[in-house]
Amino acid sequence: MIVSHRYKFVFMKTKKTGGSSVELALSTLLEPGDYATILDPAEEKQRAPQFKEIVEKTTSRFSDRDYGLQNGPGYPHHGMRAINRVLGDEIVNYRTFTVERNPWDKIVSGYFYHRKNRAAKTGIDIPPSQIDFLDLIRAGQMSKFHDFPLYMHSKEQLVDELIQYQMMEVGINQILSDIGAPNISLGGFSAKAGIRPASKTDVYDMLFGDPHGDEALDYVDDRFRHEISHFSYERPF
Repeated sequence: MIVSHRYKFVFMKTKKTGGSSVELALSTLLEPGDYATILDPAEEKQRAPQFKEIVEKTTSRFSDRDYGLQNGPGYPHHGMRAINRVLGDEIVNYRTFTVERNPWDKIVSGYFYHRKNRAAKTGIDIPPSQIDFLDLIRAGQMSKFHDFPLYMHSKEQLVDELIQYQMMEVGINQILSDIGAPNISLGGFSAKAGIRPASKTDVYDMLFGDPHGDEALDYVDDRFRHEISHFSYERPF
């Protein structure tokens, strides 16, 4: 999450949508008194030292149990209802936006992100496979990438702008231009780069192809049905 008081905007961070790179880029616009949720240690090093105070203030503010937050201090993916509950009058009439992504591509990115974290914690790097992917789905590990409730409540859209992942930089810069803020470039930031293989076709074949691909496809169709319906997403393979 990024909140700029000077430019009056709120960026709400969804998962596996390039949000960390966006936060790094938007951090260049921040000033004392603004808000920014903490990034991974390697990513945090890409921010200038003066942002440490902003991050610490944000972590402290969003750790107050009186707000009934579902996640603890430092959590970077608070939904708009939680953000409004905490910041309230501070962000009235601010421009709010987030990024969403085709769910089939999103869950693939989520799978390889989970594998990297698992290997870091256990020291065991399990080769990617359809069986491993399905085991994580069955264990509920992939459901955390379902972000629809963060920006929608009932049938109400909670953010001003829902930007599609493939148009992320263009969409964000259009908003920044509208509010008189400098444009950003995402090309200089490498948050979570290199986690998944380069060949999308091979990855889709491995995870969603025979012999058990129908189970994975049915899972995405069901778990992400709201996103699929709202954005008219289609399978990218």
